[in-house]
Amino acid sequence: MGVTSNDLKDENFQKSITAAIHIRPAKRTRISLSAYRDVLFENEAGSHAGHSGPFHYSVGEANWHPVDLDFEFYNFSVYHNKKKWEVLFEATLNSTELREGNDPELTAGLDTLGKSANTTLFVYAGYKISKRDRLYVIYDRTDYEERDLHIKSNQLTRAGLGWQHEFSPLLKTQVQIERNSSAPGREISSGENTELKLRIAYCLF
Repeated sequence: MGVTSNDLKDENFQKSITAAIHIRPAKRTRISLSAYRDVLFENEAGSHAGHSGPFHYSVGEANWHPVDLDFEFYNFSVYHNKKKWEVLFEATLNSTELREGNDPELTAGLDTLGKSANTTLFVYAGYKISKRDRLYVIYDRTDYEERDLHIKSNQLTRAGLGWQHEFSPLLKTQVQIERNSSAPGREISSGENTELKLRIAYCLF
């Protein structure tokens, strides 16, 4: 199973490869490393893979190319919780590359494309100001190169400040103000805006 499969079937002979390591060097510290590799035949993905949204090229779209791609994804994550502080750091590296054996007619003119090194970064830091309340900051950034043939180019940044209140272990609410920005000249743009968000999270058994 992989990116090209769906909820019911997987007709590709090429299977995905996933590896993950989780380490707990201290009582409230977690370090995670993971790697994923797959082949996107004809640059298509399955319906459940999360690769069919506005950030991805759709079949028949202007800049979509029906070529086979090697798709790799690496993730590094660190979480630490000490007394009143809580910190999470996550970084990813995604690479797509033209697979050997593509029809030369399909890859004509793509010599400068097809090999990308995309990155994302997410940082969260929270401080508990009372038994049920926490203040936190977040920083989120994605950077996808224009040479990528599977994901549309973007450089999006989000920075936010929030307050979380815990009514019970099963019910929480958040109020968050965030600033969004994006680099000009990329295919995906969020513009420059400030948003106020309210979230309610609950758990049902």
